[in-house]
Order: sequence, then structure tokens, then C-alpha cells
Amino acid sequence: MMENRLMKLMSIILLWFVWVSGSLVLAAPDERRTSPEVLLEKASEFTPESQLLLNQLEGQIKGTVLAITENERKAGRNIDDFYFAIELPAQQQASLGMVLDVENVEQGYSVLSVAPGSLAEKININRGDKIVAINDIEVEATSSNAALEQLQQLTPGQELRLAFNRNGNIKQAVVEMAGDYIPGIKLEIGSQPVFKTALLSEAGDDSENNSQNADDKSMLDENACGEVSVFFRPPETKDIYPAFINTIDDRGVIRTRHSFRLSPGKHIIKLHELITDPFLRRTRGMQKAKPIEIDVKPNMTYYLGAKFIRAKRSRVFKELYWEPVIWRTSERECEL
Repeated sequence: MMENRLMKLMSIILLWFVWVSGSLVLAAPDERRTSPEVLLEKASEFTPESQLLLNQLEGQIKGTVLAITENERKAGRNIDDFYFAIELPAQQQASLGMVLDVENVEQGYSVLSVAPGSLAEKININRGDKIVAINDIEVEATSSNAALEQLQQLTPGQELRLAFNRNGNIKQAVVEMAGDYIPGIKLEIGSQPVFKTALLSEAGDDSENNSQNADDKSMLDENACGEVSVFFRPPETKDIYPAFINTIDDRGVIRTRHSFRLSPGKHIIKLHELITDPFLRRTRGMQKAKPIEIDVKPNMTYYLGAKFIRAKRSRVFKELYWEPVIWRTSERECEL
């Protein structure tokens, strides 16, 4: 029940972001992520229509969280320990600007609506038309999934060929896909679990520790924290590639999580590389995770990646071709 509500909320959030971007679209993500510079906060002004949607979104989130709280309490669980997070990076999405009925594929996908000013409108697709072929793959009961995959895998700049039926007449259209910017999504419910170091757990009331300078005192502040992140794409032109976090201080973490709060002090982060250089040839299977030690400071974010050592690209067996690195740091307030 709780998972269903969360998934429904996620659908609402994604739908809202796509709608505000200009139209309800069939979209496929482009893996490019924005750089940390977008973290600079700017006052945003919205149209009255968008502000109404924002207010509705806030109400839906509150209602869902209240329902989750009630469900957990009825189950006898401590809601104070509950934590759920959704993180999706900002991305470019290929947008047609039309809604299709993909459940009923008799004689093609029916066009349910077309957004004003969209690519679909520009190539003269109307509500009620039936899409009968996508990139030369006919839409029929036996091949509808293959045709739908053509739409889902589109990226900005890619050519799309459509055939559609209007009142018995088959029309053809060719269009280059445009890209819509979809803002990043970060939603947290509850208190995020924190990876604590011995510095916090063993410091206690030691007067000698408490008499250190201001920097050391901030390290002992139980509310202080820093953050490690693989949310942003590193500069591949400098041979630094994405990675994902495997463990923190020998504790396994969820791969789909991109950022983690850590108590100040030393932590061991293990990463898996996601290097896509065409000159790198690896054996099949997951490569070993490599550790990097980070002395986390309060209110600092450490962006992690995999440094490709091009001169050692042939030394795959011993995995000498890469190493985990901090490719950027930034000051960002962090409080538990």
C-alpha cells in the first residue's frame, strides 16, 4: 500500500515536470547531467498556471506523506525511523508533444491529444489520427512493443519517421527530435541515515577534545555533516568519467542513490567505474570496486568520479587503468 502511494506520487511529480516544461510528452532521457554551477539559487517567477500546479503538487505531497504516516503507525512502526528518497538528475528529453493510447493497438496508436506548438503539431498530426508505423516498424499487436521502444529510445537531434492514418489516408512525416530541459528532482521524506565516524561516536564529553579550536569544535557538532555525490557528470574531456558508490565504510548502499550525508571525519568510499571510452576493452562482468579515503569537512560536498588512466588502458586485468577521484568540491550547507 505504502509503495503504491509512493509510486503514484512519483508519477505525479514526473508528470508535473513534463507538463510545466511545455507539453505532455513521450520522452526518453539523455544521460547528460547539469554541472554543479546550477546549484546557484535564483529566485524563480512562475506563471499563474504554473504556480497553481506547484500548489497542487505541494498538497499532493503532504497528503501522501500523511497517508504514509498513518499506515506506518497502524502497522506499529516508528515513523521517526522512516526514510524515503527520490533523486533524478536534470536531463534533456526528446519531446514530440503528443499523448498516445498504447494499450489499444488495433490499427495503430490512437493520438489522444497534441500540445499546441509541439513538434507533433508542426508535422500536422491531429487528435484522432492513428500512428501506424514508427521508423518503418509497423504498429500492430505482434510488434507494438518494438514500435514503442523506438519512441522511448529517442534522443534530441535524432531523426524520426512516422506514418499515420487519417480517415483512411496514410500520411508520412519525417522530423528531427527537439530536446526539452527537465529540472532535476530531489524529494526526501524523513531523516536521511548518516554515516558516522569514530570521531563522533567516541568523542563524548572529553574536555580535551572540546577545548580545541573552532574548526575542531564544528567537527564534533552532532548536527554537522558533509556530503559525497555522484549526481553530476564529470568532465570527460579530462578523462574523468561517472561512477557509482558501492559501499561507505564497508556498509552497502543503494546504487540508485546519488548523494550521501556523512559525519565530519575520515570515511572510506568504494566506487565502481562507468568509463565509456571506446579504447577501453574490459572483460565481462562487474569490475572490482576501488576505495578512496575522504576527510569530510562540515558543509562541504565532494563530487566523485572515475579517472581513466589512458596510458594504462591495456592493463585491465589488474585494473590499473582507473582510480577513484574527487573531481570537484563545493561549499554547501549541510545539517542533520
